[in-house]
Amino acid sequence: MAALTTDRNTQRKGEGRIVAEDAQLGANKTIFDGAMVAQNAGNLEPASDSAGVVTLGVARQKMANATGAPAKVSPKASVHAGATFKFDTVAGGNAITAADIGKQCFVVDDHTVARTGGTANGIVAGIVDSIDPDGGIWVKF
Repeated sequence: MAALTTDRNTQRKGEGRIVAEDAQLGANKTIFDGAMVAQNAGNLEPASDSAGVVTLGVARQKMANATGAPAKVSPKASVHAGATFKFDTVAGGNAITAADIGKQCFVVDDHTVARTGGTANGIVAGIVDSIDPDGGIWVKF
């Protein structure tokens, strides 16, 4: 999989809450609407399997910071957390299956999760809630 290059219609179950309002976006970072969002050293960035990253939720709008330093963006940063969101999974042996429901899943990129943290840093995305017939993975943050 590859990180998003455009906004994504990420489906949601439950209300959750808005977090990270008015947070800074990392230097030279773009987070697309519907992308999984992480925090790294206090700054928002697209979720990835990178050292120091902690997942927060899903972007409620596109956020972009083209400057060479972390900065607040306009409109204000807005991340939806505490709900369950539908993401993609990898193919092959690390794909999420019904046996993984109720277990942690791990970040591959800003819209993809895997069964194990077999990638470089093992960043937890959330808990596998269910799997749709189309293969979409519902993850609770």
